[in-house]
Amino acid sequence: MSQILTGLFTSDTGSDANLNIGFVPDKIEFWEVEGTNGRYIVWFKRMEEDLAGGSQEGIYISGDAANREYALLGDGAGISAYESAAGGVRIPDPAGVRNTWITASPAVWVADTAPAAFRTVSVIGDVVWPTVRNGYVYEATVDGGGDHKTHATDEPTWPTVPGETVVDDLVTWTCRHESTINAGFRGVIVASEVFQNDKSVVFEATQADRSLNFGDLANA
Repeated sequence: MSQILTGLFTSDTGSDANLNIGFVPDKIEFWEVEGTNGRYIVWFKRMEEDLAGGSQEGIYISGDAANREYALLGDGAGISAYESAAGGVRIPDPAGVRNTWITASPAVWVADTAPAAFRTVSVIGDVVWPTVRNGYVYEATVDGGGDHKTHATDEPTWPTVPGETVVDDLVTWTCRHESTINAGFRGVIVASEVFQNDKSVVFEATQADRSLNFGDLANA
């Protein structure tokens, strides 16, 4: 699905700009809109995929019409795609506040392992998936003492009614809906040196339906 998104940010030469726009664009353009010699940057995802290191991070254009400067931005000094698959599930707030949730990052259940945290009135417990996913997750809610570990060999029979519990040796798990939240980062990172400090920068990001590589046309 193709889409176009526009936006604005203020540059800061002290830190990179993480633009979480919801997708990794096939093309993104930036215009520095303050000052007499504002900078223009264009970056294509194919640059990162197909070009050699040192020339992958965008094309830089600056200066007025009579003194135009062009440069390829090198590694770590321009634009780079970033996509984190991180996500989470919603767990009821431990303080009991109605319709309030805490985001957790589940791991797959492991035998003979102690959860790092159990549910209290202020924090949620560790959250796991069964080794065979069933549409639910399970929060460590009761610490049975001792070595605090799950069963040495056998995975429990997981309940599938939210709120029901199962005892797993010295850990009690409570069933929760696997209500997922997309907590990942998708967009681009703009290196701190790309723009002048404290300037307004507008951008337009495009995600295309298709992206083609025709190779060497001389050999076509």
